[in-house]
Amino acid sequence: MSRFCQRWYYQINLGSSSVLRGARDVKSFGLKGGENRIQTRMPCPLNSCDASLRLNNPRSVCSSLRIGIVALKCHQKLEKILKTWVKIYAMPIKRILVVADMVHPYIYRDTFPSGLEPLDLVLAAGDLPGYFMEFVATRVTCPFVWVHGNHGEETVKDYLGNQVAPGGGIAAHGRIVHAAGLTIVGWGGAPKYREGGTGQYTGLEARIGLSKLAPALALEKLRRGRAFDIFLTHAPPPGPHAGKDFAHRGCLEIGRFLSHYKPALNVHGHVHNYEGNAHEYVTPEGTKVINVYGYKLLEIDFSRKGQQSAAIAV
Repeated sequence: MSRFCQRWYYQINLGSSSVLRGARDVKSFGLKGGENRIQTRMPCPLNSCDASLRLNNPRSVCSSLRIGIVALKCHQKLEKILKTWVKIYAMPIKRILVVADMVHPYIYRDTFPSGLEPLDLVLAAGDLPGYFMEFVATRVTCPFVWVHGNHGEETVKDYLGNQVAPGGGIAAHGRIVHAAGLTIVGWGGAPKYREGGTGQYTGLEARIGLSKLAPALALEKLRRGRAFDIFLTHAPPPGPHAGKDFAHRGCLEIGRFLSHYKPALNVHGHVHNYEGNAHEYVTPEGTKVINVYGYKLLEIDFSRKGQQSAAIAV
């Protein structure tokens, strides 16, 4: 008997029978004298006597082991699913900082983020200069997720003088991002309003880009019970936040996407507060839509039973 076989000792219970393998004092292992049996001896857990297991058919041992291994794998997968559902239904309140469209002096200061409660996540909803985004991303200890706006400002120069994306953040446009225990879908830019502009898209481009996420979101919904938690956009959906001018109109594709997937939160920028737009509202499907200009601190309960709270002013 090899030392490898003597090292392992475990028991798989299958109904009323047990398969014992790898006992430290194995007397025999295999067929003996033409007998159609397997005999394994090990110390009895109840007293000092030995317990013997005899199986008339050696094939039953292999079948039992296979069933035990399959049952163990199923148990492990079920445990992972249950842990995921516990996270969804008992998810703690998340503290989120959202910035958009303006370099606010309260954020762009030497002592940032002092004076703020610990943050779980930072979101940038577009039209912010790259130096500001890099500043925020390198000052906080939580994930920084961003989408671009329609002004093409979200770049910095590297040591060779090339324009590159700001460091320290996660670009979410057209992607599914997992951060701070949440699932975030990003869609930057604005509906096309003039020729030759940057950060613009047609309705067809938006439909194609968002539809590419459908297979992955379907798997997320099967795994978590919810396709995603936050839809981070630059443009607003049609509704109270849509601007009166053509450049700031609501995006129909974003509205359809929200109606179909029903995430907990949609955060956007693009529409400034000069028109007196409502800061937040809830869609008929239950999604809270929040317009951000400058910055906003949010405390959101993403659990199914939790009620999403309003933004907290600082």
